[in-house]
Amino acid sequence: MRQATLDGRLALAYLNHVFETTEPIVDREEYRIYEVESYGKIYVTMREYDKHFYRKWGTWGISDRNLRAAKALGASKVVIICRKGWPSSPNKPVAWISDIEDWFVRGRSRWWEGEHEMQLHLKPEEMERIPDE
Repeated sequence: MRQATLDGRLALAYLNHVFETTEPIVDREEYRIYEVESYGKIYVTMREYDKHFYRKWGTWGISDRNLRAAKALGASKVVIICRKGWPSSPNKPVAWISDIEDWFVRGRSRWWEGEHEMQLHLKPEEMERIPDE
């Protein structure tokens, strides 16, 4: 398996390689769980800025139920990939990684009426940006 990067950090190019060559452990509409070298199981969710970013708080929200299920399955990291629309990079993907535990400890709760579910929210600044290469 290819290394995440030479310095051991995760890179978006490497994640794309994983997505193309590896079957996810869990494959749901809202998220996937992959086994990634040096990181273990990671929860991956694809987002679009215009549809999924909660501008009022400046946060990404993820279903509390999905995060708890992923944690129960052994996921230790959360990866959010903004496919398009991020203000500083509107035409190419931008990604962040965080410990799944951060969502439960520092995440801000919000009831989302549209899907009738509790969400946990974190700001991108509270996560580590994943470099492109």
